[in-house]
Amino acid sequence: MTIPERGRSAVWPSLATAAAACLCLAWVLPAEASIIGFGNDGTGWRLNGGPTVSSDVVTLTTAATGQARSLFYTTKQDITAFTVHFTYQMTGSSNPADATVFVLQNDTRGVTALGTSGGNLGYNNVKPSAAIIISPNGSSRTAYASNGVVPGTYTSVSPVNIRGGDLINITLTYNGTTLTELLEDPTAGTSFTTSYTVDLPTVVGATTAYVGFTGATGARYANQYLSNFSFEPTGSPEPATLALLAAGGVGMMLRRRR
Repeated sequence: MTIPERGRSAVWPSLATAAAACLCLAWVLPAEASIIGFGNDGTGWRLNGGPTVSSDVVTLTTAATGQARSLFYTTKQDITAFTVHFTYQMTGSSNPADATVFVLQNDTRGVTALGTSGGNLGYNNVKPSAAIIISPNGSSRTAYASNGVVPGTYTSVSPVNIRGGDLINITLTYNGTTLTELLEDPTAGTSFTTSYTVDLPTVVGATTAYVGFTGATGARYANQYLSNFSFEPTGSPEPATLALLAAGGVGMMLRRRR
């Protein structure tokens, strides 16, 4: 359609205004999750040491001793800012061990990275890396770890009880400077939160990393299950946002031509 010369002064500002509005909206809306679930049967993930995936639920460890296991998504993710959700459940033991570890890593072994069993949590020597440990060993507890070193000090997640078999919803949020950890037990109506000040890209050596988990049993054991997983990068604009940026620029140029 050809716009008459006398009508352009009214049309071009409208185009520019609409493009600018769309651009602002794109910056406000969150990005779509880059990872949703565990590929139903593990598709898109590398499984090491024996974890299994069925109907999008990972059995990370079982009620048997001496296990070390890991799984990592096969495409690196932007870790400059993100939100992670997953559900954790432990069963099969009244004296469980050892732990599940959420890991961001750039180990030279890539998606095959795996440590050893027992107190090493399948995480030792996975480096460079950053991790959050969820441990039912002795009590319900958590810790931040880095570069494959298992810490000697943990923080209680009371009043949340991860040893009782309830489904525990876990959310990890990173805004570029602070990693916030939230545990929620909807059955018991309890929650726990803590935070860590950390520069994750510096720790893992890049702005992208492999995303996944390690887990282990030792002389004691537990069934450890993971489900409802999602990883949503929030630090970079999506391609659609960049397209809207270009559209906004064109709109402003057209406005100047009236």
